[in-house]
Amino acid sequence: MDAEQIKHNTKFSFYSYVLISISLPLMLTPYLYSAFTYSQLFFEIGLLLFGVSFVVSSNTEIHIKKSFYVSLVCGTVIIIISLLNIYKLYT
Repeated sequence: MDAEQIKHNTKFSFYSYVLISISLPLMLTPYLYSAFTYSQLFFEIGLLLFGVSFVVSSNTEIHIKKSFYVSLVCGTVIIIISLLNIYKLYT
């Protein structure tokens, strides 16, 4: 495996971990601050970032096709569900 390929995958892995570390506190806001008006919106934004982290992590697993497709499909489904929930909040 090429050294540039390993560095490329490590970068995507780092981005995925950063997105997860941002999304999890956002997803906990409805449980911690229930009186906050926009807590449900923060949950949905956290869920959206969680789905994006799945899509980004799929780039680290290019050589394992089954894992690549599972991460890509799960991330896409999570993104679509969170976008639909955000749409429902404001209609």
